[in-house]
Amino acid sequence: MKRMKFRKVIWVLTIVNLVITILMIGLDYIMPAYLSYKLNKSIGISKNKSIGVIGGADGPTSIFIAGSNNHNTLFMIIFGILTFGGFIYLIITRKKKLGS
Repeated sequence: MKRMKFRKVIWVLTIVNLVITILMIGLDYIMPAYLSYKLNKSIGISKNKSIGVIGGADGPTSIFIAGSNNHNTLFMIIFGILTFGGFIYLIITRKKKLGS
């Protein structure tokens, strides 16, 4: 009886991890790519990018790179591994249940 309750808890946690993983993938990779495609298409920006030179001949040149660090990738990998592990556990316990 305790084994079935534990299996149900693992099932629920696996589904929650799967939903979190899918949302993280969607929000971190798919949504920005989709919005970039749609906005570039709607306002007519070509694929060519402009290049600017910072600095001059009379002084030092400074280069600033702006971007976002995506720390969610680590969490996405962790949740993906937990989801995979949950599914493996559920498959193994199902095989044992069917065999006995």
